[in-house]
Amino acid sequence: MSAGTPRQSEDDGDRTDENPVNNASKGRLLLLAGLWSALVTICLAGGVVAGLALQKPVSKGAPKQAGPRQSLEELLPTADLSTAQALMAARRALRLDNNPGLALRFFQQATAEMAQRPHEVIFEIAVCFELLGQSRDSLAQYHLLAEHADNPEIRVASTLGVARCHAALHDDNAAVSLLQELLLDPTLSAYPWAQADVAYQLAQTLSGPLISVPPERLIEDSIAAPALVRLTPNSLLRDLTPEALEVDQLPQVAAPSRPTPPPATESHPPAGVEVLFQISPTAAETQLSVSVGSAPALPVLESFLDAAGLRGVWSNDARAAMVGRMTKAETSNMSLAMLLDTLLSPHGVTWTEEPGSKVVRFILFSELDPATRLAIAHGSARRAALHATRAFPEHPDLPGALVATGNLLFAEQEYVSAGAQYEMVLRRHGQTEHATRAWFNLGKTHLLAGRSEAAMSSFYRVVDGMRGGELRAIAALYVGRLHLEQEQLVQAKRILSRARSMSQLSNVRAMSALLLSAAYLRDGNPNAANTALMEQRRDLERHARDFAALLSAMSQFQTATNDDAKSTRGRTLVMTLSHVRPNQFFGRYGAVIIGEAYAELGLYQEMSGAYEVALASGLTGATAQRMSLALARVQRAQGKLEDARAMLMEVAAGESAANDPSKMEALIGMAELEFQQRHNASCLSMCRELLAMSLDEATKHRVLRMMGQTYSRTGDFDRAALCFSGLTPNLEEAQQP
Repeated sequence: MSAGTPRQSEDDGDRTDENPVNNASKGRLLLLAGLWSALVTICLAGGVVAGLALQKPVSKGAPKQAGPRQSLEELLPTADLSTAQALMAARRALRLDNNPGLALRFFQQATAEMAQRPHEVIFEIAVCFELLGQSRDSLAQYHLLAEHADNPEIRVASTLGVARCHAALHDDNAAVSLLQELLLDPTLSAYPWAQADVAYQLAQTLSGPLISVPPERLIEDSIAAPALVRLTPNSLLRDLTPEALEVDQLPQVAAPSRPTPPPATESHPPAGVEVLFQISPTAAETQLSVSVGSAPALPVLESFLDAAGLRGVWSNDARAAMVGRMTKAETSNMSLAMLLDTLLSPHGVTWTEEPGSKVVRFILFSELDPATRLAIAHGSARRAALHATRAFPEHPDLPGALVATGNLLFAEQEYVSAGAQYEMVLRRHGQTEHATRAWFNLGKTHLLAGRSEAAMSSFYRVVDGMRGGELRAIAALYVGRLHLEQEQLVQAKRILSRARSMSQLSNVRAMSALLLSAAYLRDGNPNAANTALMEQRRDLERHARDFAALLSAMSQFQTATNDDAKSTRGRTLVMTLSHVRPNQFFGRYGAVIIGEAYAELGLYQEMSGAYEVALASGLTGATAQRMSLALARVQRAQGKLEDARAMLMEVAAGESAANDPSKMEALIGMAELEFQQRHNASCLSMCRELLAMSLDEATKHRVLRMMGQTYSRTGDFDRAALCFSGLTPNLEEAQQP
């Protein structure tokens, strides 16, 4: 959830919202520009904003003589009509038309002859630069305001802008350090909106590097879709309504402005720490209220630990890093864990807690191994998100923060907890744009847990929704994969064709073509399988060349009409098999394709190895049952009768219907094993059970033939003759001794 924004030219046009990470600041900044609190009714006497381009050009002469910097309220009553119209047009373009490029040009026209621009205008220009992705230009403007603006509210908003620009420029350390300093800054108490924004922005900046991925990687099962982040306006900054922009006459005097909150005082209440509540003696479950003026950091941290009933143990390097450091903090409700993160991180120090020991150990971050660093980074990001969502539950960015928390859990392979987080988003915010990503990620948690039907249902919610963009195509790809694994070929072909046509990503189109080709091969249509590959050959050449060659060779082998063609194409098929591995395919069906290719060539030992890999990957459903039956036949041929029986019993005991073809085949296979081992009584018993079921004619004759052979073996030639003639022996008589 980086606070970055995509680059865009200053020309008119829409900006993509596909990347939630890089578009983080759009929603808030379009309205954050409402910091012009006093600008009210301005007339466009003698014209309208749309005709502003026809006004006389800006003079190229020297700028006016510099004087004291005026505020916007002081400037407007004395400004000429052209300047007033340009300012008004700029605000309209930025606020109402969502066009920062046009707004920036109007601002530049309005301020061309100003010796000193009002800080409000500089802020609006910084907003335009940021929305256009010109982060360095925006950073320079925000820096100026953060240090020199007279209005403390502008200083706070600009400091937040500085942090966003640092994140957009991939300087996450600078952004995090600034936000952590702001989080405990006593001066923010005058601006509740800023406290909330800092908390959410910190959570986004910490989690962004851990869970942000390009869309191309969303076809990986272990990658969750990033949360949508829409920074929205705070409660104190107003946006001009259309009515305020369409008035009839210029005001004779400036309208009174909204009172500016007084600057926060530098005096602090006496140092103090209070335990609000403590579920257990741990840093994560101890909530504190803290008010500390500028004081040495080490004693302050020790006082926090003492209040929580904990003891700190410092490494020599960690203590040396904190010696001489000063700190100040004020918060009415924050966990001790979050306080430690905020105060220690800027100095390169981190902490760990031994469960049940009441001991907190402090160590330099650089002293830890990479795996431990990653775990600590995840923990810090989760605590920041938890603090933001608990402390400010009415903030508009709440749904995105909840999805991001689920993504952090997902990245840590805590799929049950991640799924619960996504379900909470769907219950509370199911009608928002965040629901699409929650459904998609919930589908992945079901998939990784082996719940194929639940996963398919979740992915279908994304496909059938109106939002999601590229995510809909990727969800359709997952649905097609699951249909194929369940041998639901008609549904698989339909949804995979849809995924291929919907996607703008070449790797998604390539994988859709691969699965579609595999579905056609399984359905006995090799020509259509080869056509699906040819239609997407450029994408396949780039992303799945080896598997595409294998599927093409299989389709060519199946269409061979004579022995010479079979021999030639068989050699090609063997060659392509030597270049592929199951993990190169999208999903678990790759091993199935490899096994089927070996079966086409009569290489049943190699087929068995491929099928065993597929079953070990967790593949279930009709495809898994078909592979198990094939493995049982090979094991039976190799004399591994007990292994074959175990495989068949597993298929027969499956959750499918009693008349399911795979289950029926498994029961017949078990009866054939009994016949092969000369267990005549059990073989006849199983045959009778099969004949009592609803069988097609071919299967019925197969059972009767085996039954007749068994009767012949026992000397009961009358019943054997009935079986061989296609008649079922009297079952009641058959039960007599």
